[in-house]
Amino acid sequence: MARLGACGWETGSVSTEPIVFVPVGSGLSFEGTIVRTGTGSLKALAVASTLGRQQTQVSTAEYGRVYVRVTVRPATTARAILTTDAGPKVTLNPDGTLGFLGATTAVALTDTSKWYCIEIRASASTSSLVRLRIDGVDQITSTTATGTGLLYLGPNDTVNDTYTAYFDDLALDGAAWCGAGAVVLLKPTTLNNANGWVEGDGAGTAGMAAAVATTPPPGVASADETSATNIESATNSNTDNCDMNMTTYTVAGIAAADTINAVQGFVRHGEDINTTSKDGAHIIVSNPTQVGEDTWNYGDGAHGAESGANVWATAAGTIQTSPSVVLGTAPVLRVGKRTATTRVVCVDFMGIYVDYTPGEAPSWTPVDPMGASGFFGT
Repeated sequence: MARLGACGWETGSVSTEPIVFVPVGSGLSFEGTIVRTGTGSLKALAVASTLGRQQTQVSTAEYGRVYVRVTVRPATTARAILTTDAGPKVTLNPDGTLGFLGATTAVALTDTSKWYCIEIRASASTSSLVRLRIDGVDQITSTTATGTGLLYLGPNDTVNDTYTAYFDDLALDGAAWCGAGAVVLLKPTTLNNANGWVEGDGAGTAGMAAAVATTPPPGVASADETSATNIESATNSNTDNCDMNMTTYTVAGIAAADTINAVQGFVRHGEDINTTSKDGAHIIVSNPTQVGEDTWNYGDGAHGAESGANVWATAAGTIQTSPSVVLGTAPVLRVGKRTATTRVVCVDFMGIYVDYTPGEAPSWTPVDPMGASGFFGT
């Protein structure tokens, strides 16, 4: 297993997700009601004859998993629902089956209340390989070379038919099938250490945790910053580290029997004044302990309103595979300033995505060895 990314659409903002998504066309939106886990999913409302897709920016993934729930199928004509790189398309047929590489699945996505686990494999190999699975069962095997690369979600075509589908709990891997799983988001709950950082209005620390836990993030221009919109550092220091205590794994719903596949910290950052010369860093300090911090540059121009030209930028962290964690202990996520300057740097969201596999419930029912009468063996 070598996780390359995971996403649950829990941030409510395309620009905040650690897997960068590039929206193309129309008909795609975040969904907060029809979800598999957590509070978000991606809705694909296929518009007739209109291209509409989300493209992931992970260029080396061979294996992908995403849960799909179809509430409206195409009436007469198959339409793309997943695409490997810019090539072979997985199509949703009117009967609910999926078509891929000239074959059709035995399973049909006809239960409008069910989330189906769709796994896809893209490979440059011409050997006979399983290329598509539904709920862990092999469906399509092919010798067609597709090449590894990006994954497109949604109607990556311009067919004159429509459908409605939802995506959740995406995972990408470079070495193995992802299998069943879920993706949850850990958010800041309390401030661990401010160390030169303050609320977005330039004073106070009491509201800092809440200011970087809002979904979707506020995404405001510098002139509109308040104590509730973001945190910032204006001190002339290159060692300012703001540490946040995050949601515990237990509170997020992960149990002792579950297997944590990967964790990834990420932050959304900006700069008040456009100098693009202020270095930043973030790292999961503990539970699990990350080796080496991730470094980047604050902002991509002065941050503006979310709908403006100068928006906030997300820095995705190193993915830690199969980490050892204490479920009931809060991880600590740090964001830092690495250039000594009084120029203001800002952060309006901090999070950790956790990709995990739920443990199986016992297939047997415990029996009282004393029996109903209270005597052993009766």
